[in-house]
Amino acid sequence: MIPNILSRLVTTTLLTLTVATRLHAETVTVKGLEILDRRADRSDALCCLSGADTARGGSIVLVSDLGVLFGAELDGAAGTLTIMASTPLRLSDGSAPGSALSNAEGLAIMRDGTHAISFEGRHRVAKYTARGFGVSAEAIPRDVSTRHNTGAEALAADSGDTLWVISELEGRGGYDVATLRDGAWAYRGKLMGDPDFNPVGADFAPGGELYVLERSFKYLGFASRLRRIRDPGASLEAETVWQSPRTRHDNLEAVAVISQTVNETTLLLVSDDNDFALQRTEALLLTIKP
Repeated sequence: MIPNILSRLVTTTLLTLTVATRLHAETVTVKGLEILDRRADRSDALCCLSGADTARGGSIVLVSDLGVLFGAELDGAAGTLTIMASTPLRLSDGSAPGSALSNAEGLAIMRDGTHAISFEGRHRVAKYTARGFGVSAEAIPRDVSTRHNTGAEALAADSGDTLWVISELEGRGGYDVATLRDGAWAYRGKLMGDPDFNPVGADFAPGGELYVLERSFKYLGFASRLRRIRDPGASLEAETVWQSPRTRHDNLEAVAVISQTVNETTLLLVSDDNDFALQRTEALLLTIKP
């Protein structure tokens, strides 16, 4: 780790690309965003962004795997994602959790504003206030495959505030899916797919579809793809909506549905640079049209 490499202004400018998926009659437009750091206090390193979701009023919340929440504003027309504030996650008594408890991965904001966050290392889903204070935590169940640094990276809340987790670790031919509601876990089955692509993020669209971001790393480069489960309550069958060429983008881990209309769905994707000088923090807007 190289600390604080992104404490300064971070910018990423990419070409806008339009591609048509081969499997479905949809067009996906990919627009690179410039990331601006406008925080008054930059003591929290702006790096390692692993989860994202939309809050009330349309603002963006991101979480890093160093255990920091970031508040941001998205301006799609201007092509910017502006980081406005940050706060470290705290235990319920206000104390710092320590590095062993800070490896945050997925983020889902519930209807009352509670921030649900999935963690690796000590695998769990914990709930926090919007100010980052811990409320409760539930251990990931044993029927969801995990290893020390590989667990439930993908976390999403459906319209009824049921939390859905998807393991990043392939087990017995697929990726375990489980739900958490009122403190009780239910095993939902396996998301089938390519073992080269592991689930790292997820979010529900207003229409009920579950979008799953997946990552592949080999040949010293990343590739990403976005899959859609149309009705996860009925079936975990997924279709590929978009896939990037290897090395075009960095380690995309966070995904948030920004908006959905009859004619298009827009999602935000953000990369985790692992606080490594050879990687970069990157933000993309994906717009899916029929």
